[in-house]
Amino acid sequence: MKKHSTRQYGDELQCHICGKTWEVNDPEPPPCINEETPYTPRVTKKGAKKRQVRRRIEELREQLALSRDS
Repeated sequence: MKKHSTRQYGDELQCHICGKTWEVNDPEPPPCINEETPYTPRVTKKGAKKRQVRRRIEELREQLALSRDS
């Protein structure tokens, strides 16, 4: 079985081999995939949050541009 190759994002760890995430203080992290299992990236909450923030920034920029034109 492969070991996780992790990076820490806030209070979560994410494996770049299998894409799984778990809490930093989790005493039993989920098992990593083995070499035969294909990696399929998934949308994380953080990725969705980033897109939501980007959309909101664009909306605010448009509102600012419109208010300057007035």
